[in-house]
Amino acid sequence: MGDRTSSLPGRRSGSRTARRARADTEATRDGTLSTSAFARAAALFLVCAVLQACGEEPTEAPTPSRVAITSTPITLTALGATEQLDARVFDQRGAALPGRALRWATSREDVALVSQDGLVTAAGNGSARITATAATVSDSATVTVRQKVSLITVSPHRAFAVVGDTVDSTHHRVAGTSVTWSSGDITVADVDQAGRIRAAGIGETNVAASAGGLSGSMLFTAVAGIEKLEITPSHAALSAVGDTLRMGAIALEAGGHRLSGTRFTWASTEPRVATVDSLGLVTARGLGESTITAASHGVIGRTRVTVASVQFAVVTAGFRHSCAATPDGAAFCWGDNESGRLGDGTASDGSTVPIPVTGAHEFRKLSAGREHTCGVTTAGKAYCWGLGGSGQLGDGTTDYGSRPRLVRGDYVFSSVSAGYLHTCGVTDAGRALCWGYNVFGQLGNGKWSWSRTTPVPVSGELKFAAANAGRYHSCGLTL
Repeated sequence: MGDRTSSLPGRRSGSRTARRARADTEATRDGTLSTSAFARAAALFLVCAVLQACGEEPTEAPTPSRVAITSTPITLTALGATEQLDARVFDQRGAALPGRALRWATSREDVALVSQDGLVTAAGNGSARITATAATVSDSATVTVRQKVSLITVSPHRAFAVVGDTVDSTHHRVAGTSVTWSSGDITVADVDQAGRIRAAGIGETNVAASAGGLSGSMLFTAVAGIEKLEITPSHAALSAVGDTLRMGAIALEAGGHRLSGTRFTWASTEPRVATVDSLGLVTARGLGESTITAASHGVIGRTRVTVASVQFAVVTAGFRHSCAATPDGAAFCWGDNESGRLGDGTASDGSTVPIPVTGAHEFRKLSAGREHTCGVTTAGKAYCWGLGGSGQLGDGTTDYGSRPRLVRGDYVFSSVSAGYLHTCGVTDAGRALCWGYNVFGQLGNGKWSWSRTTPVPVSGELKFAAANAGRYHSCGLTL
């Protein structure tokens, strides 16, 4: 009885607590929650919201976190050689970021260049760091350029000396390579380690250079030596103090073969009239005449230079050159010398002073055309020189001639006229003949043709006192 009596109040107390809890969650009669019930519901909602938020991580945008150049250290063995580098970009989670822009740069442009596509080009020997950058992260790779000799060439450097060039696979010279020289027959020629050759006898031998397991050679021929020196022009006239003219010299061995690489010592017998430098440039210093000499290995060549006001009897002006003849028939030309229109035996850049026409002809008439020149000698022979591509020289060819060429045919000319690409002349008998370009019928032979390389008669029975060749037409004056 005592136990039952003591337990009854406890059950009543628990029941009352439970009833109060249930009452707290029940709606009031007007449909609202009690104050305590609303607070517990709000707390429960907050806990659920927090739990829900903690259950899902926020999304973070991927950003470049690491750059990796996939190529290993690179060695290029030739200047101009290339190597394609590749780099990948990764984000903060280690995932690849394809398509991300990279900025490529080199630490030494004198060693290696790099394009914005990652293509590396060797520029010089040494090492360089190639860097790829994405945003604020980067990676780099070492590129080493070390030329490797792939070919040795041996060529003449000057008289009795040779040079051995070592080149890489792209044919760029490899500097600083040690070359070993040797001669195939020391009874003909010996060579020292500087490439200097000493002729020991007459004959032929191979002179070889070797380096890095490779070799190259050239044939050396020992001959009797220089037989003669020729200086061009053979005679020059400078018309005023201060005028200059460059001389040329060639060395000839026995048999007339030209010796290349010969060095000359220049001198003037009358420095007060003309001086000459070590390269053959003559400068007029005063009126008079001087002999200019070029010497090599004891052989001397000579030419005369006159500084004076030259007196001319005939003068003609062409497109970019002029010519004149003295009273005794010596012809001189000056100006542009393309295609040899000055007639001095060369096709050099030209001359600012009169230089003699080769051949020792005595001209009484001269005519300068566009790119060629013609003249009539005192014997009535016509000569032309310069551009001949359309047959305007009249010698039966379409070659250019830097020396006067005889016009074909047994004609005695009284005059000649050089035009644009054709030439006309009149004989002593009044017969007109033309040759050269004829697309527009400017030769007057009643036909249209590409060109004629020898004189053709002008149609008709007219007798001419003179004829003049223009650009695409010709005119004449009858007797």
